[in-house]
Amino acid sequence: MKKLFLAVFALLAIGANNAGAQDVRYNFAKEANFSAFKTYKWVDIEGSDKVNELAQQQIRSALEAELATKGLTKTDSDDADLYIGDQTAIGTE
Repeated sequence: MKKLFLAVFALLAIGANNAGAQDVRYNFAKEANFSAFKTYKWVDIEGSDKVNELAQQQIRSALEAELATKGLTKTDSDDADLYIGDQTAIGTE
């Protein structure tokens, strides 16, 4: 029983260490009234690295689900309230 507890504790410690290694950065205008925005459009960031298509779809699906909970609607029109672009990078240290 003690060995099982130690093994579970070790796995949790390793997982917590990896979770703390994530580096997420974002930027937004703090004075903007985001409640006024109702639509968004995806745009590509030229020159940015791309992850594989499956990972990109999963990232966008997660973001779209979160934006939908905020009341935003996706559009392909050029007169969208927000233009959203994402950039991913994978590195090792």
